[in-house]
Amino acid sequence: MKKKARAAADSINHDETVIAQGCRVVGELSLSGRLRVDGVVEGELRGSGDVRIIGRFKGRLQATTVVVSGELLGDVVCESLEIASGGQVQGEVTCMELIIREGGRFMGRRIEQVSV
Repeated sequence: MKKKARAAADSINHDETVIAQGCRVVGELSLSGRLRVDGVVEGELRGSGDVRIIGRFKGRLQATTVVVSGELLGDVVCESLEIASGGQVQGEVTCMELIIREGGRFMGRRIEQVSV
């Protein structure tokens, strides 16, 4: 049993911050590394890594890569935005690459950017 617990602990990605389902964060966030939003974030987020939104984000978001399978309301500045099946983005998006998978929804305006 101890070997399994240790293996599971070793496989945790320590560079990823998780805002768990049931949690709500309001305000300004600044971080490096990856962020996964399972809960709710309202405010401004500035990150130098990748952001995955499974829950809900409302506000202004700046990151390298953003993947949305939940809901994002607001302005996004990134290199790449992917809206996965079931994901919804509403707002102004400034990015080099925009990918909308089947079942994903984008409502708003896109500004193509050469570099972030």
